[in-house]
Amino acid sequence: MKKIFLLIILLFTGCTKYSDLNDLAIIKSIGISRNNEYTLYAEIIEEIDNNDPKMQVIKTKAKDISTLFKNIKLQVNKEIFLSHIDLILLDFSLKNDDYNEIIHYFLSNKEFRNDFLCIFSSNIEEVLNNSKYDEIEELIITNQESKNVINISFEEVIKNFLDKHAFSLSSVIYKNNTITFDDNYTFHDNQIERIDDVEKN
Repeated sequence: MKKIFLLIILLFTGCTKYSDLNDLAIIKSIGISRNNEYTLYAEIIEEIDNNDPKMQVIKTKAKDISTLFKNIKLQVNKEIFLSHIDLILLDFSLKNDDYNEIIHYFLSNKEFRNDFLCIFSSNIEEVLNNSKYDEIEELIITNQESKNVINISFEEVIKNFLDKHAFSLSSVIYKNNTITFDDNYTFHDNQIERIDDVEKN
C-alpha cells in the first residue's frame, strides 16, 4: 500500500527520486481552530525512508488563513505541496466569518482539490498526533451504516455554506487511547448543534 501511495505521489509531482520528495512538505491532513487567532495543524510527510513515509504534525498560529500556510512553509523550510490533502478537521469554535475566510482562501488557491473528507473534531491536535488519515477514513466508512456517520467532502461543505444552507458533519475524538466516532452535528448561521439522526448527504 505504501509503495502504491509513493508511486502516485511520484506521478503527480513529477519527482523521480525520493530525495526530490524529501525537498517537499507534502500535507496529507489539516485541522483548523479559532481562539482569537487561527491555529492550523498540518500532518506532513516529513521524509521518505525505504518506501516508508515519516509523518509529522506541525502547529502554527496566525491572524489570517493565508499566513498560516506561509508559516508552515517557514517552519519546515520546504516547498508546501497541497494537492494531496485527504482530510480537513474543523473545530467547533469556527463561526461564519471563519468559514468565509477559509473557503475563499481554498477557492483562490488552485493547488487545493477540495474533494477531500471533511469532519468535525473537538481535539484536533490529539487526533492528528495519534492517527493517520487512513485510520480516520476507515472509521468513517465502517461506521457509515451502523451509526449513520456522514461521509461528506469539503467541496460539498463549500457549496452548502455559500448557498447559505446548513451542513452536517460527523465528529471524531481521541479518547481512551483510540480514535473514535463522536456524533453528528449541524452547522448553520453561527450555530452548531448535535443531532441524533441526520439525513446522509
